[in-house]
Amino acid sequence: MSATSDRPALVFDVAGMDCGDCARSVERAVGRLPGIERAEVNFGSATLTVVQAEKAGETDIGRSVRRAVDRAGYTASLRRDGQIVRTIREPWWRNRKLVPAIVATVLWFVAFVVGQLAGQGAASTSLYAVAIAAGGAPIARAGLASLRSLRFDMNVLMSISVVGAALLGEWSEAGLVVVLFSIGTTLQSVTFDRTRRAIRGLLDLAPDEANVVRDGVEMTVAASSLMVGDVVVVRPGDRLPADGDILEGRSALTQAVITGESMPADRGPGDPVYAGTINGAGMLTIRVSALASESMLSHIVHLVEKAQGSKAPSQQLVDRFAAVYTPLVVAIAALLAIGGYLFGNGGDWLYRALVLLVIACPCALVISTPVSIVSAIGAATRSGILVKGGAALEDMGRIRTIAFDKTGTLTFGRPSVAAVMPFGGVTESDVLIAAAAVERASEHPLAHAVVARALHDDLLLPTASEFQAMPGMGAQATVNGASIAVGSERFITGMHLDQAADAWLRETGDRHATRGESL
Repeated sequence: MSATSDRPALVFDVAGMDCGDCARSVERAVGRLPGIERAEVNFGSATLTVVQAEKAGETDIGRSVRRAVDRAGYTASLRRDGQIVRTIREPWWRNRKLVPAIVATVLWFVAFVVGQLAGQGAASTSLYAVAIAAGGAPIARAGLASLRSLRFDMNVLMSISVVGAALLGEWSEAGLVVVLFSIGTTLQSVTFDRTRRAIRGLLDLAPDEANVVRDGVEMTVAASSLMVGDVVVVRPGDRLPADGDILEGRSALTQAVITGESMPADRGPGDPVYAGTINGAGMLTIRVSALASESMLSHIVHLVEKAQGSKAPSQQLVDRFAAVYTPLVVAIAALLAIGGYLFGNGGDWLYRALVLLVIACPCALVISTPVSIVSAIGAATRSGILVKGGAALEDMGRIRTIAFDKTGTLTFGRPSVAAVMPFGGVTESDVLIAAAAVERASEHPLAHAVVARALHDDLLLPTASEFQAMPGMGAQATVNGASIAVGSERFITGMHLDQAADAWLRETGDRHATRGESL
């Protein structure tokens, strides 16, 4: 649904959804509640958005929605103030569907061995029945929720097949259907949980605590409690806890998580900065300009979640096909069973009808498309690539030429020394030794590149003294009794060089700028 409304909207995180049919069952179950104008499930991000039709209290609506979702076999939790809850990183073996699948598999295997050794009897039948109950309970619960929503999905097909096989006395085959289906849904659930955690893990880039200054006293508080106008202090190497504007200080910030550019950017008083970015060597004082739930990082996560919920043309086609195909399969299977009882051996034809339900179940078709889209968007996000949605992914498959406008996209994002150009009778080694001796005390990425080049050339670096860093400009120190300055072209030209040196510096800078290099 894409209709908009000016009614207040509530967002719930829904646990347990691992298929598109599950999402549609939840959507229908909640959408039929009184006081609900619209219910929309984003399967990719496992969220439910509810728009109230009346001025109902949030608590009442929230409780009724949670009950409806619980009856459908899932769990819903309300997001407060739109704040995305950071997911707890649990290991894959803690997945709630894994235990029933393992229990069903083990019991089925034991029942099979017992049947082979002692023959089919009460012992093996009982074990098969317990295996079916253990692994089939989630399937039956989801199937009942679909029937209550007047929908036929793959859970309904599987439930009918298993019950029919058990009634025919084919306990082994009924158990095997449950085992294979539960293993498949478990693997799918693990994949989705991993992708969802990876996307929401972007929020972990922002620190949990912040150093805020209140009434002239610096104290540590939870970053989520920061208010607009608070003043926070960010020390060198720390991540910024909130979006804001720099009041004091200058530093090089790594903003790749926001801008995609891996090269650090120099920022000073008045410049906007964002939560999750990494501070360089300078101390910064920042005034908070947005709440945690409204930070640029939160907006990015919201956009990625929205992108996961958008359906590609192929997925829309599959969904429309499955909506007609599944009821049609049920109808054909019912006709086979009824016709067999009327005109032939009823037991054989009922068995064939059940086989048709299992074989014709559109699991692979219905599951594969959303799984591939969500997994692709999640993998791209972990690599720092934001994809607008499923349609964009399909469009990318037809692209043959890509133009990049950011250096960090095609490089490692680590600066390196491209050339050393001496001036005034000194050698390249002299220049590199002097510069590296100064930069060895600096934390700037460009300083690391200079030192790395000197170490690569096996140069012996003297000890620098009286080091002084000028954030955003460069650094100065005394090396072997001489005052050495290292910094940007703007910094060096501001030191009142003689006319020849100034002209050489500008000419050299212009020449290398055409190659994408900087002084």
